Amino acid sequence: MKRLFFILIGFIFLFLSCDETTYSVLIENKSEIPVKYSYKDEPNTLEPGTSKSYRTGGYTQPPKNIDVDGTMKIKMLSQGNTYTFVDIDESDIFFINVNNTLAVDVILRSDKFIDNNGSIEVNVPAKTAISPDPENPNDNIRIYTAIPRFSTFPQYNIDWGFNEERTVINVTIRL
Repeated sequence: MKRLFFILIGFIFLFLSCDETTYSVLIENKSEIPVKYSYKDEPNTLEPGTSKSYRTGGYTQPPKNIDVDGTMKIKMLSQGNTYTFVDIDESDIFFINVNNTLAVDVILRSDKFIDNNGSIEVNVPAKTAISPDPENPNDNIRIYTAIPRFSTFPQYNIDWGFNEERTVINVTIRL
């Protein structure tokens, strides 16, 4: 009888330890552009003003592989198990000043955060500096993040930093 009692207690503990807690995750798009992403390895697109809920076991994670057509003019906010895509604030938009010290042409990129009159990259001729033009601010190269991950093609070293007013990111391409 004791043996049956211990077996029964063992099954109860086993059953209680197999309790699978599920979480609800909400992903919202409050930006003005459609956003592509994947969650739980499932690709999806959220149109502006829409949302999608997921049920997940274990830990929740933010959406991955976030993408838009054209320049990435959005950011993701998170609060608890809610992830919200919103348009970039004015405080997250900077002009770029590029100085190519090399004797070769290079292409400057920063994921999809650069807006060079519709292009997401900047062709920088050899030994050239491209500076913001205060007379024509709409023609200036912009970047939509305060934490850029710059790269060049071909690959060279990049130094960057803000001007004193934090309105321009100075980029130097060097050996």
